[in-house]
Amino acid sequence: MQPLDAKHTCWYVSFGTHGSRPEGAGGPGAGLPAGAVRTLTTEQRVFIQEQIPVLCNKGGWRLRGCAAGPQRVEVLLDARRSVHGNQIRQLLKRWLTQVLDAKWPRPDETPWWAEGGSIKPQKEFVKARALFMQIQKHRASL
Repeated sequence: MQPLDAKHTCWYVSFGTHGSRPEGAGGPGAGLPAGAVRTLTTEQRVFIQEQIPVLCNKGGWRLRGCAAGPQRVEVLLDARRSVHGNQIRQLLKRWLTQVLDAKWPRPDETPWWAEGGSIKPQKEFVKARALFMQIQKHRASL
């Protein structure tokens, strides 16, 4: 993994699928009717992992690693210091929705993604590398 540099911020960005909950918040789908939690198929997860490098290029970001789980997407990337992680997360969710809808049209208006998510700037190489290794373990494959 490349070292961190002063011109960029290394961001850890993650977000869940619609209906999923962060750990410690009652678990996925707590309080929702059955079937309300969107779970990604293995094919969709692999597709997302193939699309994220394209989307990072579109955003002008350098991808370090990404993974798509059944109910969570994780991305580690570098962006110019002028770009905040909130903007990156919003754009990733919007652009992933567009490419997913083109391949798997939604029969209803249920969104792909839960509101919000996590953004964490990584200022220490050791912590960024640990996140990179975590992400690599979560990658989907066919």
